[in-house]
Amino acid sequence: MERIFLTIISNSIKYPHPNREPYVEIPTSTNDDAKTLVFRDHGIDVDLEKFEDRIFNRCQAFHNNKNAVRISLFMTRNQAEAFGGKAAI
Repeated sequence: MERIFLTIISNSIKYPHPNREPYVEIPTSTNDDAKTLVFRDHGIDVDLEKFEDRIFNRCQAFHNNKNAVRISLFMTRNQAEAFGGKAAI
């Protein structure tokens, strides 16, 4: 879980939106024995109409940042699934 938090928060910090203050929110909820974590930030936006089906694929980047590792969301999904969870948009 620590790696998931580190990855998502690091992405939020590394890829800020140029016109918004950095912001990360992680609300939680429990419903019918399911626990949910939601990560929200004010980072750069991803065009979900264009990329939603590829957001957790390996070697994907959705911006032109040359320093992008292009694997962090793929690894985050795999880690969540290893804990019996899921990653979704």
